[in-house]
Amino acid sequence: MKDYHTFKENKQQYVLFHYPILEWEGYFRDSILIYVHVHNNHSAYFAKTLGPNAVNVGADMLDFTPISQTQILELVAKRKQEQ
Repeated sequence: MKDYHTFKENKQQYVLFHYPILEWEGYFRDSILIYVHVHNNHSAYFAKTLGPNAVNVGADMLDFTPISQTQILELVAKRKQEQ
């Protein structure tokens, strides 16, 4: 088990971490942070503070359904357009 994990797929870098963090490896190079821990009570705050590339994949945030990598990419793209 790792506390912090990075990987690349199709030239996109991802960072997996249990907690939301302000900067992560590749933050300034468009990498995506996938985190949990934060439940739905402060989701708007974290979305605004962390930016469009930080995605909360906690089960309670997703109605206890899985989210695909494609859905994560689509969500990030949508957030960037809305900025």
